[in-house]
Amino acid sequence: MPDDARLPDPAIPREALLPLPEVVRLTNLCQAEIYSRMKLGTFPVARQVSLRKIAWIGRELIAWLEAPQAFAPKVEPQLFSESEIIEAARDHHATGVYFLIAGGRIVYIGRSHNVFSRVAEHRLTKSFDAWHFILCKPSEVSALESAYIKKYQPPLNVIGVRYNARQVAYE
Repeated sequence: MPDDARLPDPAIPREALLPLPEVVRLTNLCQAEIYSRMKLGTFPVARQVSLRKIAWIGRELIAWLEAPQAFAPKVEPQLFSESEIIEAARDHHATGVYFLIAGGRIVYIGRSHNVFSRVAEHRLTKSFDAWHFILCKPSEVSALESAYIKKYQPPLNVIGVRYNARQVAYE
């Protein structure tokens, strides 16, 4: 049971209308916290009993005191529509620069107009633990790849190194 909830007072009448000061006393929550939790849906809702007065129904407050977790807001997952899924599935030809990573370092940098296919092909000839890619415009892909190779100098991009990573020891 959360620290801020108490066991219900056996003297709470189930059908009584409990005013705010009584709810504060019974729950050990301040007014602001009660209003905040009501707004979030994690606390029973008060009823308007007059123009300037609200109250809570005893049985609802007892239920919250016994099991506050039952008042957790219901979160519905945000699902994509079928048309959104179909539209996204049409084009998997992502142009970009990709990085093959082994042993915690970049071992190869490449470029492709279909990064996913190209990385899948590398699984047959290179050994790597993970990979990452950066999308870019087709007109920028060569320059971006060159800049990254120059900066990181991955061992499998060095001229003369065999591209079969299974035969190359990473320093």
